[in-house]
Amino acid sequence: MNKNLNVGSAGAAAFKSKSDLMLDEVNHIMKEKNLKFSLIGNNPISVMLDNHRNHINFMTSLFTTNDYSMLDKTMPWILNTYLSKGFTKSYFSHVLNTWMEVISKNISSTLSEEILAVYKYMLEAIENDRIVMGKDSSSYNSNAQKLARLLINGKHIEAMEYVRTFVKDRDSLMQTYMGLIQPAMYIVGDLWEKNEITVSHEHLATSLVMRIMSSFYEEYVLVKPSKYKIIIAASVNEYHEIGARIVADFLEMNGYDIRYLGANVPIDDLIKIIAEEKPYVLGISVSMSYNIGLFIEVLKSIRNYPGLKDLKIIAGGHAFSY
Repeated sequence: MNKNLNVGSAGAAAFKSKSDLMLDEVNHIMKEKNLKFSLIGNNPISVMLDNHRNHINFMTSLFTTNDYSMLDKTMPWILNTYLSKGFTKSYFSHVLNTWMEVISKNISSTLSEEILAVYKYMLEAIENDRIVMGKDSSSYNSNAQKLARLLINGKHIEAMEYVRTFVKDRDSLMQTYMGLIQPAMYIVGDLWEKNEITVSHEHLATSLVMRIMSSFYEEYVLVKPSKYKIIIAASVNEYHEIGARIVADFLEMNGYDIRYLGANVPIDDLIKIIAEEKPYVLGISVSMSYNIGLFIEVLKSIRNYPGLKDLKIIAGGHAFSY
């Protein structure tokens, strides 16, 4: 990581305020470049546009936190995912140069200099092959690999029976969640990144895991609450909810009064139920690093709402793992 990278609060605010405008301009330019240079393989143009939206969310998060270790952790994931899906390496050079052009056009030079330094760092890392890819799925334990295969292939009954061989009581259920189900879903995610399975396979695996977890609910998870109330939810624009569900189940098994809200909870709706339920603690899950900026907005909205300034909040998820 280049330790000289730093974007001040004024630059971060300028980038955020111009983000929608710049996104539209980048999309327009990149559509033309793709027609000319065939940058995205056989993918529909919507995949590229989704990447640009995720990019603007991620960079907003990055400039807000000024944590550039997050950049070094995320670049291999982005590069590996899109290359495996048919994007060309030159796409990244084109799109980063386009972002730099658009930023220079829309943000004053006094504020854009620090921002452009970050983009130059990314561009040089990609063009000079300094991106180190992540670990292979074979590094996960064999039990998780077997479960992942069953899930991807839609083997619901076999997957259910296999998971049940590890569960005898509440303690072993918790161990199974963390030692079997969680790594199995990491494997599924890795395979999707490498384009070895489709998004439909990933959704199938997720739905089967949720059904398997639900099958244990009355048997092991459901207990009469004896402790304080907790709300658990996945953050705005966050559709990965298995981690949040695992935490909710752990807490409920231990007697806490849980309100589990699921994925992609809008800020206004979240605040409304917090005000109604008055929990002792709020837990929020964020899996994708490009959603950290949106998560920060959630925190600000909660803190600014009357009576919620001192609410205890815990945050977790893959986005915070580094």
